[in-house]
Amino acid sequence: MKLDLIAISNILQGQNANPGDNKLYWQVNFDRFTQDFRDKIVISAMTQRFDNNAGELMRQLINLMYLRTASWEATSNPIPYTEIKEEIKKLNYSELEQYLAEYLRLIEEDSSQFIKRVGDSGGGQYSINMKNAFKQLVWTTIESIVTERFGSKAARIFRLVRVEKNINLDQIQQLAMIPAKEAKSLTYTLAQENYLQMQEIAEMMTPSETQQLEKAQNAIKKLNATELQIDETLFLLTMYFRYH
Repeated sequence: MKLDLIAISNILQGQNANPGDNKLYWQVNFDRFTQDFRDKIVISAMTQRFDNNAGELMRQLINLMYLRTASWEATSNPIPYTEIKEEIKKLNYSELEQYLAEYLRLIEEDSSQFIKRVGDSGGGQYSINMKNAFKQLVWTTIESIVTERFGSKAARIFRLVRVEKNINLDQIQQLAMIPAKEAKSLTYTLAQENYLQMQEIAEMMTPSETQQLEKAQNAIKKLNATELQIDETLFLLTMYFRYH
């Protein structure tokens, strides 16, 4: 069945018309909504991390991604620099146009690793890594939660354990530059709240502390969703699990 596009246009203008959809049922395209929300988060992350130019560049990269890559692929097919440059020229972003190569390098070399240079021909080719982007966004969000709940020093410890995977208390104290007593207390608190696994810190604890920690671990099975507070955080986690 074909819809009458002229009739639909008339309806949108407030006129009475029959588009020929009497026998059709409509439903919301949640996949497209999720896709747009995903893109908005990535663009917003680049804007907050750098500036509006970086955010707009990310928007154009995503638009170019759709021309050559399925919406939910973890990594996009290569996007030529020449195409990126042509798209930026159409915008009213003179500074971005002037320093396009520098902005691409800035985003590529950033620890977030949202994009990667995958070729050198024609000024270079770039690929968007959505899987890695949401991995980084989730870790950033978790670290932010740790900071809000326990302070910047606890977040420093959490980050060290995440990066090093196996690290003892002396190393935490030295690398995080936190006094031994405070480092031990914060590490214990993070473990008690289930932000760190007991196996990673058991050797740092005395027998009595280990026993208390085991009781706390058994009582706390997972983070309460209400602690996340915002829907965007839950969406970030959803995107992470979709790609991983």
